[in-house]
Amino acid sequence: MANTPATMSMIFKSDQYGSELSWEVKEEVSGTVVASGGPYPDLTAAGVTTHPAVTLNTKLILGTCYKTVI
Repeated sequence: MANTPATMSMIFKSDQYGSELSWEVKEEVSGTVVASGGPYPDLTAAGVTTHPAVTLNTKLILGTCYKTVI
């Protein structure tokens, strides 16, 4: 299983203040950032928006622990 690619998908929702949302996926032991996103655009009025799905499929290794920091 070593070096076998794995896939992970994430969907983020934000309120009116998308500029306050950013995220990183890190390899837990080394702290290496394998993906990141945000900040996102603010809405012009109050509400909630769903951002496009993020799919990670080439940088993740099956059997390795990752953490998401939001």
